[in-house]
Amino acid sequence: MRRTTPPFRVGIIGCGGISHAHAFGFGNLPSLFEVRTVCDSNQEAARRLAEPFGAPRICGDWREVIGDPEIDAVDILLPHHLHALVGVSALRAGKHVCLEKPLAITLSEGIELVHEAKASNGVFMVAFNERHRWSVRTIKRIVDEGRIGDVYMVRTDHNQNPRFAADAWYRNAQLAGGGALIGSGIHMLDLLQWFCGTATSVFATGVKLPEVLETETAASVIVEFAPRKEGCPRCIGTLDISWAAPNHPWYQFLVVYGTRGTVSTLRGDIVSLRTAGEQEEFRAPEGDTWTDSFREELRHWGECIAQGATPLTDAREAFRSLEICVAAYRSMETGASVRIPLPV
Repeated sequence: MRRTTPPFRVGIIGCGGISHAHAFGFGNLPSLFEVRTVCDSNQEAARRLAEPFGAPRICGDWREVIGDPEIDAVDILLPHHLHALVGVSALRAGKHVCLEKPLAITLSEGIELVHEAKASNGVFMVAFNERHRWSVRTIKRIVDEGRIGDVYMVRTDHNQNPRFAADAWYRNAQLAGGGALIGSGIHMLDLLQWFCGTATSVFATGVKLPEVLETETAASVIVEFAPRKEGCPRCIGTLDISWAAPNHPWYQFLVVYGTRGTVSTLRGDIVSLRTAGEQEEFRAPEGDTWTDSFREELRHWGECIAQGATPLTDAREAFRSLEICVAAYRSMETGASVRIPLPV
């Protein structure tokens, strides 16, 4: 029977690269979660991930996890093409669900998850950890306090140099749903719509480097947003992303422009506020790292389960970033701006 109070019994489904950050989060939240099962088709990977948690059950079939009455919640960390299948199945089994981004790889799959999450009595969250970074939360607080006025533009820049094995699922467009944009750029698209509101159109272009991926390795995206309220300016958001920057440090830039000032971060350790009347810098707490954002997003999920609350990135919110991403791919194909909402 599903517990109604923490610690909630968790099954981790998928032991790829991102699973280690999630395991770090669970390991630092013992009052909220108890990892009971670790599942992966690679049993050795499952054993390695399970080791710090004592002696949780190991299995190779995700169906065993969602069918286990001793599991309250599942953390789904699978290749993108499996998100809808496993997410829907877990919701129908009555589990609370944390699903690694993206929500899905098609709009129809995304809508199915939105409907299932609404019908379920479980708490469903898509894992957009960037919202839980110290720097992003600090910028959002400053914006919400009105210190830079009405937001009219947001710029993001994200660079990585991932090394994928020849048989990695990320190299397969059918499994990944795309390349750099849906792989990590969707984090930035989520931030754009969080700061700017409702998207109305998208224009995008991309570059393919076949030796890296069969889909886009780099992309530039411009998103137009409706005014948040009467009398406010419309907002535009931009994203530049590359997955092919040799010897380039992991880099992420976020700047929010308002009618009275700007607030920005370059690497996440310092937030800079600039207005006509003030210049102020905020520094991250000592020891704060990118990995801490995974702990904080899982803390948010656990608290929502305990309180029966709606997570920041529920299915509907995650669908909005998926729709922007799909529109960007359609724009790359046609060379034209694409209006939102999209027909399904």
